[in-house]
Amino acid sequence: MEKTPKSNRLHIALMGRTNVGKSSLLNLMAGQDIAITSPVAGTTTDIVEKAMELLPLGPVLFLDTAGLDDTSQLADARLEKTAKIFDRADVIFLLTEPDIWTDFEDTVLNEAKKRKISILTIINKIDLKSPSADFLEALQQKTGRAISVSCADMSSRDTFLNDLKQRISEIIPDEFIAAPPLIGDLLPPGSLAVLVVPIDLQAPKGRLILPQVQTIRDALDNDA
Repeated sequence: MEKTPKSNRLHIALMGRTNVGKSSLLNLMAGQDIAITSPVAGTTTDIVEKAMELLPLGPVLFLDTAGLDDTSQLADARLEKTAKIFDRADVIFLLTEPDIWTDFEDTVLNEAKKRKISILTIINKIDLKSPSADFLEALQQKTGRAISVSCADMSSRDTFLNDLKQRISEIIPDEFIAAPPLIGDLLPPGSLAVLVVPIDLQAPKGRLILPQVQTIRDALDNDA
């Protein structure tokens, strides 16, 4: 799974205001410190990518972005990179805090709806304050059921991931649940498939290129 190309992974963007805990969330999901965290706002300057296998969904690519309300000297460059994430994202994790919802969150929500990108709201820092019932109800109307977590509490990781996987499976694009077959639907079970492939001078000696491997795997998965 670690060798799965980026283009074949579900792209999940982590978005939210500065210091809301996007990098901490990435570290929690990975179970290790892969993104720098700091109480100083604006620590994330470039897009941080982390490829993972998230069972039972399969290979995913997390995209950790700069804060939406960045006001530093490099804010314009950072926000321009963050805006381009909408072109790559299949799913957006929108992070916020208990009882806080601003124009920045609405901007992400509206852009996601415009582009038909699935969105999941995650409420961080519940160790400091619990979200009110009214806030949770408002989020339910806006984005569906939100997930609450304290990214600083690594002991909650397993429970959080189980809930997260369930929510992702509810909003994930259909093509990532049941990818269309390459040739499997053309092959009766037990049939013989003969693949004629060109010699690729760019491929290492004795190695098949990815499309050939995917085609063979699809044939085998369909009992050919």
